[in-house]
Amino acid sequence: MSAVANACAVLGAGGDPDPEEHLVAAERQYGYRVPEGLREVVRYLAGFEWCGPRHVVFFDVSLMDDVARQLQLHGPTVVPFADDGGSNWYGLDTTGALGGGVGAVWRIARGTAGDARFVTRDVVAFLHWVAGG
Repeated sequence: MSAVANACAVLGAGGDPDPEEHLVAAERQYGYRVPEGLREVVRYLAGFEWCGPRHVVFFDVSLMDDVARQLQLHGPTVVPFADDGGSNWYGLDTTGALGGGVGAVWRIARGTAGDARFVTRDVVAFLHWVAGG
């Protein structure tokens, strides 16, 4: 079992992932390619809402594409994959341009230019952070 699958199981979402073909079909439909660092997260958690110590809603491909279009102020390096049910999105830095390294997760305030705050070093650490770890 992968590190992402193990972390998803901590959230109680460790069942069988959505088949890769479904993800590829959604990517084709929306013209949006999910980065490698997030593919497994999307397959396990798309549409999943966690209401534990931290509230997080994980995006499906269509919502990732929609929010990515809204986040053009951060450029193409930040890929949104979840939100906190309130005023923040969570995004994966695919190039390290924000300073936390490639694959770091950032909290991005909606409607603000340049307000991004480092959360965790990678998506697996993010999943554990969400669960309260």
